[in-house]
Order: sequence, then structure tokens, then C-alpha cells
Amino acid sequence: MAAHRRDIGLAAAAMAIAGVAALWALGLKDADLSTPFNYTGDAHQVRMSVKVIVEHLWPFREAALGAPGTALHYDFPLFAGDWLQIVPIWLLGRVNDDPVWVTNVWELLTFPLVALAAFGVLRALGVSGLVAMVIAVLYSLLPYHFGRGQVGLPLSLYVAGPLTVLLFMRALEGRALWGRWRRTLGTLAICLVIGATGVFYYGTFAVILLVAVAGIAGLMHGRRAAFATAFAAVAVAGTMALGYLPTAIHQLREGSNPVVPGRTAGESESGGLKLAQLVLPVRGHRFGRARRLSERYFTTGTPQPAGEAQYSALGLAGAIGLAWLLLVALAGVAGGRRLPDAGSRESHASAGALITLLVGTIGGVSALVAYLALPTLRSWNRISVLLAFFALLALALLLDRGRDWLKGRGAPAVVAPLVLALVLLAGIYDQTSESFKAPLDVYAAQYRADQDLVAAAEATLPAGAAVLQIPPAQYPEASTGDQDFYDPLRPYVISDKLRWSYGQMKGRPQDWLSTVALLPPSSVLKAGAAAGFQGVWFDAAGAPGPGAEGWRAVLRATLRTEPVRSPDGRFEFWDMRPYARRLGAAELTAARDSAIHPLRRELAEGFAPERTEGGVQAYGFGPLAAIAVINPAREPRAAVLSGFVRSSGPVQIAGPGNPGSRIPPSSAGRAVAEHFVFPPGASTVQVGGPAGGDLLQPTLVDERLEARQP
Repeated sequence: MAAHRRDIGLAAAAMAIAGVAALWALGLKDADLSTPFNYTGDAHQVRMSVKVIVEHLWPFREAALGAPGTALHYDFPLFAGDWLQIVPIWLLGRVNDDPVWVTNVWELLTFPLVALAAFGVLRALGVSGLVAMVIAVLYSLLPYHFGRGQVGLPLSLYVAGPLTVLLFMRALEGRALWGRWRRTLGTLAICLVIGATGVFYYGTFAVILLVAVAGIAGLMHGRRAAFATAFAAVAVAGTMALGYLPTAIHQLREGSNPVVPGRTAGESESGGLKLAQLVLPVRGHRFGRARRLSERYFTTGTPQPAGEAQYSALGLAGAIGLAWLLLVALAGVAGGRRLPDAGSRESHASAGALITLLVGTIGGVSALVAYLALPTLRSWNRISVLLAFFALLALALLLDRGRDWLKGRGAPAVVAPLVLALVLLAGIYDQTSESFKAPLDVYAAQYRADQDLVAAAEATLPAGAAVLQIPPAQYPEASTGDQDFYDPLRPYVISDKLRWSYGQMKGRPQDWLSTVALLPPSSVLKAGAAAGFQGVWFDAAGAPGPGAEGWRAVLRATLRTEPVRSPDGRFEFWDMRPYARRLGAAELTAARDSAIHPLRRELAEGFAPERTEGGVQAYGFGPLAAIAVINPAREPRAAVLSGFVRSSGPVQIAGPGNPGSRIPPSSAGRAVAEHFVFPPGASTVQVGGPAGGDLLQPTLVDERLEARQP
């Protein structure tokens, strides 16, 4: 009982130290929990998902996004199957429903939670209490953790790492994973935790590792051990399958999405592990020489962008542990006698480290998995959380050996704790960087400015009104102009009363704005009014340079109002209701279907890939090229194909309702505006000429969406 109480105290100490150290490393000692710790890129998507979870628990749909419809995120759910994060986030929302507060608090909680899991596994593997506390803290403070932060919040709770290692080690030791009800429930609980965290990454890593160790366990301990370990892999995979079930059902009903998630197998080669990145100091290290060494590697030693893999560094503690494991493995192969034998925990951990390296390294098993089965898993560097735990486990065993050595030589009892305190402080210093501290003042100012502009919009429009966000951007993983990924989610996270156009899944019919975005700005505004939008949120970063001024000129001329601007002039809110009243109900009703279910065109056979000339889209074509047009309506639609044709010879354009127009040669480019009547379904517009040519800035505008000044 006393030992149990001591373990509880040490676990609590590990959690507290991890939390305090994280606050220090991130520079959050005096931070305001109601302002974002990160206000860039993927962090906006994380807050969006947190808001959806807090308000609805179900993370796959949001009525306040994707207006005038409902955003369906089954194809790309951020917390996919992570119910062990979804439920706690929802519970935090019962304390405070501000998604910014919940996101910040959950990020901070992941540090002590990872430390708790690591401590429990280390103690289960025989590491002494004080050593387990120190190593658990270092594991929770991996550079990987800080690299995930809020932009990769679902991956920050990497408790699956220690739990996977625990199953691996028990399998190699020949310990039963299943049997009596308590043991069976314990193993099943571990498998559920692994499969229900880490957006399928950690579960996939666990399945691969368990399948590998099942074969080894079978050779060492017999067929029953192999089957027991394989069944654990099945339990993890089954948990992941249950988490994926809503997406699977949606895709069975609606078909697979042709463009989401849009991963390729080749990406696994840029997102894999590199041994050098594992053992080099963390980028931006506090010690000058170490910082310069890693910076030299990342700026001159690798041809690929550093990306998230730069955070796979194990730190000095992990590098020492990994070196020890590799030495143990090599000694085992060479028949060394003075190092741990084949049945020791170091030997088993070395096997795990080698398997993890073989799986995660660039060109390793990960590449085979990506090319043969799972191209969607591209960031295999994330397996570093498993490798790090194997390495730190080895260091923990070394520290225990050192403690026993000191005790055997009569060293004072205080020496071992002092050494461990030094290891802890040195490890925290080594694994953290000043670069982990975000510009909180900048983020707070941006967030407050967004709050003020959203408040102005909510004061202007009635509750439930829809706001058109322009220039339109696709969701997910897309931006327009100089926008950062997911910038259009900024007003949604703040707003409690309005609905927003951004957020429909690209590749699905509901993503009408991706097609409307190809129209002239004035037609985009008319389509928005016809679709029922009452306001416009304009982001100048989405149309940089002359494009922003061009949009502002169209907004001013079309809406005939003045906007409310953010202090830096980037964002503007415009009231669209006077414009809609001038158009009149009849015209808006006639144009509504053309807006929400627009004509879709695709440059098909005979056209070269898009290129840009002076900011203008250009498409080369040969003697015969085709533009495919889809009319989703049940009745014919009249439309105008406009643009510029440049050719050294005559060009013919023909299609439904237009027998053909001959365009004279022009080296500078001749403006064209051809009228067509497209029947329901698929049609083709033929473009071609003996000399071929270029089609510049092609635009297909439904005549009901052609702008006029009411």
C-alpha cells in the first residue's frame, strides 16, 4: 500500500513538472487562456473542430459553415475516431464553451496526460519510481510535442506510444496478454486507447509493430503467443475501424471523394524518418554550437523542406538511449557477452527500436505500405514517438543500473536523486527551444481585431444570417492568394449568431462556391445574393496586389455601401441586403438554382495544363480540344463562354446552340464571347484550329448570373 501511494505521488509529480515545464517552454506563464496560443494555418481548423465538438459532440457536420447548406466533413474529419479526445473536449466545453479557451486548456493538458501514461508504462516495465518520473517528464516534453502544438492538436496526446511499447515488450517477454478477465480487460483497454487517439496514425503504427512482434513471439514462445499478439493488433485495428465507420457509411452513400484527402504515396518519402534528424539537436537549440549544427544541417544538408520532421529529434537523452539500444543489438548479433543478453529488456527494446526505424525511415517499410495500401498516411516521421519511448526506456534502465552501482559502492543516498535531478533539468533544457515561444501579443491583437469586426457584422445582420466570404477558398488544405490555410475559419470560430459560406468539402456537389469562384467578381456577388447571403466578408489577402483593389472596386460599385474594416485593412464586412433589395425577389429567385447548382466546366481533351502569364490563366490547345460542361439542372441553361484566343491561324468554337464561330488569327489575343444553350447533363464545347493556340482566362457565366446594375 505504501509503495502504491508513493507511485501515485510520483505520477502526480511527473504530471505537475510536465505541465509547469510546458508553460515555461512555451512562454505561457502569464498567457490569457481566452486568446489563441497559435493564430495560424491548421490551428484555425483545430479551433473549428473544437467548436463543433463543444456545441454538438458529433464532429462531422456543422450548420454554421458551408452556407447556405450544412458543411459535411466526413471525408476529412480532424479528430477522426479520436473519441478519447472528443469526449474530454466536449466535457471541457461544459465548463467554458469558448473554443479558444477549450483548445488552449486541452493543449496544456496533453503534457501531463502523456507524462502519466509514460510513468505508468515505465513502472509496469520494472523501472524504479524516481527514474520513471524523470523519464516520463522528458518523454512528455519531446520536441515532437511542441512541434504539434495547436496546429496538430489531435497528435499531441501521444499516450499510444508508451502503451504500444508495453504490449510489444510483454509479447517478447512471453507474458500473456489475454486470459483471466482482469488481464483481458486491461489489454482490451490498452488497445482501445491506442486505436482511439492520434487520427489513425498511432493505431496504424501499433498494428504494424504488433504484427511484426507476433512473428518474433511465435518463434520465441510458440504459436499461442503469436496468436495472442496478433489478436491485440486486430483489437487496435477494430477500434480504428469503428472510428472510421461514419466516414465509411457516408462514402458508401455518396461515393468516394476524388480529391480529398488528396495524398500520394510519394509523400511518404518526404515525411519519413531520417536518422540524422533523430540524433541532431532540436532546431533552435538554446546552446549556440548545437543550434548552429542543426541549422547547418537543415539549411544545407537536406534537399527537402524541413517540415514537421524537424521536430522528430529525440534530444540528448533519447539519442543516448538509442545509441545504447543499437549497441545492444549489434552486440547480440556479434555474440557479445558483457552486454545484456537476448532475454533482457534492453534486448527487447533494441528489437523494437530497429523495427520502428525500419518502418519509419525514408525508403523503408513505410514506402511499401504507402505504395501498396495506405497512401493517405504520409507523415511516417510521427512514428518517432514510439522510437523515443524505446530509447528513453533504455536510458531509464541504464539509470537504474547506475543507481544500483552507486548503492553497491556505498555512495551517499542523496547522490542518485541529485544525478536524476541533473538529468531532468538538462533534458528539459536540451529538448526545448526559444523558438517554441509564439508571438502571443501579435496573435492577441489579430484575434481582438477579428472579434471587433465579427461583432460589427453581428450587430448589423439578424441572427442566423449567412455571410459570403470572398474571394472564395476551398476546404480543406487550400488557400487563395496570400491567405494562410484555414484563414476563412477565423470569423466562424468567434461568431455565435451568423453562418458562413466557407467549409463545404471540395470534391462534393455541395461545394458550389468552388465553381462560382471562377466567375467574374460581379457575378460572384449576384450568385451570393441569389443564394440568400446578406453580408460579405472580404479578405484582401485572398486577392493580393491589384486583385484586392479590383475586388474592392466591384464591391463598392455593386453593393453601393461602405464597409467596416479591420484595423490593418485586411478584412472588410459589407452589408449585402440593399443590393439584394434592388435586384428584387423575382430576379433572385430565378438565379438561385443557377447559383447553388452552377454550370461546371473542365478543360478536357486537347488542352495543355494550366500556366500563368502575367497573372492570367492560359491553356494551350491543339487542332481539336474540348471543354466539358455539366448542367446539373433539369432544364437547359443559357451561358456565355468568354476569354481571349491567341493563335497564328483561324480558330473555331462550337457547342450546343452555337453551330460555330470563326475567330480570326491574332498574336496579341482576341476577345471572344460565345453564347450556348446547354441541355441537362454533360455537353462539350469544341475549340480548335489548324495551328492550335492559347485560350486565356476562360470564363463560363450562366446568363442568369450575369451582373447588371439594378
